[in-house]
Amino acid sequence: MFGTLDNSIMSILKESYPDKVDVIIRPQCQPWDHSSAFATETVMVVNALAPGDSELFWKFTKGFMEHREEFLEVKIAKETQNETYKRLADLVENITGIKADQVYERLEVGNPARKQTVLDFKRVTRVGQKS
Repeated sequence: MFGTLDNSIMSILKESYPDKVDVIIRPQCQPWDHSSAFATETVMVVNALAPGDSELFWKFTKGFMEHREEFLEVKIAKETQNETYKRLADLVENITGIKADQVYERLEVGNPARKQTVLDFKRVTRVGQKS
């Protein structure tokens, strides 16, 4: 679905309606896949570290989709949550250039900087439940 949006629909919108149409992506955790919570939190951290930079947000989202199989439940089952977050933070840096340590501190369980990520995640989840 993301590939169709990125490869087809977005180019049509940019050509036909430059500066007239905004596409809003609302990351949503899938309740049947606990690893999707990690991805959702990570994309929210990218957005928080680069507020208003939709190109960077899009770049990470597209890059993550190319690596998503590395973060499926069966791939992370033997890792701690923080080990998965560390790999995700490294991926963010590789794709966007945002420093992995900045990302990781907002994801790491036990780090006070994670509090805002958790609050944002709860807000996004509540909005998704009402849709």
